[in-house]
Amino acid sequence: MSNNLVNIGLRFETALKEAGFYRKKNLLAEKIGITAALLTEISKWRAKPNIKILRYLEEEHGISSRWILLGSGDMWLAADASDGVIDLDNVDPATVVRYNGRDLSAASLKHALEQVWLLRRLDLHDIGDAEDKVDSD
Repeated sequence: MSNNLVNIGLRFETALKEAGFYRKKNLLAEKIGITAALLTEISKWRAKPNIKILRYLEEEHGISSRWILLGSGDMWLAADASDGVIDLDNVDPATVVRYNGRDLSAASLKHALEQVWLLRRLDLHDIGDAEDKVDSD
C-alpha cells in the first residue's frame, strides 16, 4: 500500500467529517450516485476518490480537491471560489454548442470540462500529469 493512498484516505476521512458524512457514507453515496463501498475503499486506503466525489465535496462543502489528492494548499476553498458556475447537469445532452467553428454536443462539452476542472484543481497541464502525480509516492 502506497503512502500516497494512505495520505489521501486520511485527508478524505477528514473531509467527510467536516462535511458531516463521517458516519453517513450511505447518505453521501446516494446524494452523488455512487456506491457506499467505494467510499469505504477510499477510507481504507484502497482507492482514490473520483471526479464525482471531489466535485461534490468542493462545490457543496467548499473542500479543496487539490488538498484531498495532493495535500497542498488549504483544505477550505476561498468563499468566492464557486461563483460563476454553469450547471451543465441540467442541459439537454443533445444540445449543440458552437465554439471556434466547431459543433460540440453538451455531453462532449461536459466531459471535456470535467477533465479541465480536474487539471485546474491539480494545477497540471494534461491528464497524464494528473495520473502520474496522484500515483507517485
